[in-house]
Amino acid sequence: MMTLEVNTEDLKRLANKLSKDERDKAIRVGMMDSGNVLKHWIMRERLSAEPGYSPNQLHAITGRLRTSIGAKIADGIYEYNNDTYTLRIGTNVQYAPKHEYGIGVRPRPFMSASIEDRDNQSEILRLIELALQTALDKE
Repeated sequence: MMTLEVNTEDLKRLANKLSKDERDKAIRVGMMDSGNVLKHWIMRERLSAEPGYSPNQLHAITGRLRTSIGAKIADGIYEYNNDTYTLRIGTNVQYAPKHEYGIGVRPRPFMSASIEDRDNQSEILRLIELALQTALDKE
């Protein structure tokens, strides 16, 4: 399980223009959209359905790991604490940590790589800012 944390300090210019409830709703939307971006990036860039070898990709045999990646906000997965919003991204497949961290095999991180990717980081901030701006436009 990987954790995406966004500190609203960076987005206060927009966030402070909304009520707390509206701000929380907007950031929740932006975080969920971000989770979907990361999920699809993992599936596309790291968990290939294509046969063959690539040093950065795990190639699907059954597709179980590929289809198990989830990004959730509900059910206690989404947290707010001191202006930090947290989204958890993960899988319940038992052999996932083996590949992510290299337990007994060469590591081929797929979840942590999604968060470390600079383009994804920019996209996450863009999506949260868009959600905040959309909420402002509705007021």
